[in-house]
Amino acid sequence: MNRLIALSLLLLAACHPTYGHVELTLYSSPPVPVRVESDEVELPVGVAVAIDVEPKSGNDYEYFKDDEVTLDTEDRQILRVDPTENPRRFVLTGVKAGQTCVVVEVFGEREECIPATVLAAQ
Repeated sequence: MNRLIALSLLLLAACHPTYGHVELTLYSSPPVPVRVESDEVELPVGVAVAIDVEPKSGNDYEYFKDDEVTLDTEDRQILRVDPTENPRRFVLTGVKAGQTCVVVEVFGEREECIPATVLAAQ
């Protein structure tokens, strides 16, 4: 019986997506150039941008639209990351010049931390 349960859990886990990366897409049109990529974020102090987030699987099973994805930052004094009413849209705001990273969580598990740079205002 225990072997049957273990086999069932193994088969169930094999049918789920494994995290590959996250696609970040600029939703808003900022007044100055910003860089929002899956491997790097860069924006000036005082600029806020809305982004859409889509997790991409590293195997043949894709994520569903309602699968939980959250973003946060390691240092909110440099960069703020705030959720919106759309669960896949977030607002990034440059607070002060410096470097931090954007933490990506899928299903409550930390998957990666994307390097983020906030540039001094010009």
